[in-house]
Amino acid sequence: VAILRLEQLYPLPREILQNLLAAFPASAPVRWVQEEPENMGAWRYMYRCFGHEMFGRHFSGVYRPASPVPATGSHNSHKLEQERLLHEAFKVTKK
Repeated sequence: VAILRLEQLYPLPREILQNLLAAFPASAPVRWVQEEPENMGAWRYMYRCFGHEMFGRHFSGVYRPASPVPATGSHNSHKLEQERLLHEAFKVTKK
């Protein structure tokens, strides 16, 4: 698993992203991971930029369910959501 941190969304550094991803097998999926709900954070912007493929690689998002608020307000719910996010982010896909 490699983690790339994207600091600049606009203008999106496409060439830099493509060069960084070139170091990994073409079959390696790319996941956008954010703690924010699906309707917050940068996921929707990145999805509009790339759709289901980022430079020929499967591209998907890992995020909390869409919500009108950025957090549940419950420590226990937050812990469960955080565990699910981490599990999905590091999930290994098998062929």
